[in-house]
Amino acid sequence: MSSSYPYTDSGYPYTRIFVPPSVSVTATHRRRWGVLVFGVATFAVALIFYRMIPEDRGETRSHGAALTVVMADSRVPVVPNEGEPIPYWTLTTLINHHYAREQGADFVYVVHEHDAPLRGGNTPICRHPRLGWRAASWCKLPAVWEVLRTRSSENVVYIDTDGMFLSTALKPSRHLDHLTPDKPIGFVSNEPWDAGVCAGYFFLRREAAAFIKAWWDTDVPRKNLHRLWEQEGLNKLLKEDVMREEAGGVKEEGGMEPANHTTYADHIVHLADERQFTVQDSQQLILHITSEEKNRYDLIRERWDHITSLKDRDGMRALLAQVDIVRMNTSEVALRIEAEE
Repeated sequence: MSSSYPYTDSGYPYTRIFVPPSVSVTATHRRRWGVLVFGVATFAVALIFYRMIPEDRGETRSHGAALTVVMADSRVPVVPNEGEPIPYWTLTTLINHHYAREQGADFVYVVHEHDAPLRGGNTPICRHPRLGWRAASWCKLPAVWEVLRTRSSENVVYIDTDGMFLSTALKPSRHLDHLTPDKPIGFVSNEPWDAGVCAGYFFLRREAAAFIKAWWDTDVPRKNLHRLWEQEGLNKLLKEDVMREEAGGVKEEGGMEPANHTTYADHIVHLADERQFTVQDSQQLILHITSEEKNRYDLIRERWDHITSLKDRDGMRALLAQVDIVRMNTSEVALRIEAEE
């Protein structure tokens, strides 16, 4: 897991060009030199103007990978001193960063910055402009929306900090290949809790930004600061009607009801046979370990020990320093979402 990418700056052979004193400079020579000087000057001017063009990139801009893996939390991953337990979200960050790098994907860990009015177990972290303050679990949605808007990746995989990839041999295409323009976001099973989907892991295409906005805009006042937070918002959203007018459908005469309508559930991929809360088989991509699991830390640590023999904390800090940790004010992102047409 070396972070160095050695390169060789060996220079290059060149030939010194000069006009010997004994050689007269003809008109042909002057024309050739004129063309050369003009070409160099044109290139220099173009380069200056290119550097003056504003770049709409932001701090989270991708380096060009086709996939970005995203984690988000209000807690910063750290490696504490000896004698103190390493937070489980630090271990899952390192595990998932390793997975992303092995897949040639970008990885970003979003830390929610906030100026919340309260403190405590259900501290508000981000604010919806119309629907009020929400807990950290909701704030993944503006974070993912921002990643979709500011990075060049065509696909994004989001995974909660209590989730981890199980094997680098399993490609993210196992899930991503199910997506289509009409179904740009996907989920796996929420068993054993219910037959629905779980908000702790999802995979999506760039076109899913509109779905993320609709999910964020879902109004469930009692769940803004209380369980099950954005999961309840997702459950409600998947029951709501979606007019197909945008896709070419037309309203019936009078414009009161759409001629064709579906629910948001018709526009998602649901891999109902793919488990995440228990290990079903060797082809399972992720494991989501909830707070109900008493051995959560041991299971995560076991996975870490499986992929590396690294125990030295300085070495772990060096690995963590390679992670793209982005501090993001998701309330400000929410204002941009609100302004989206």
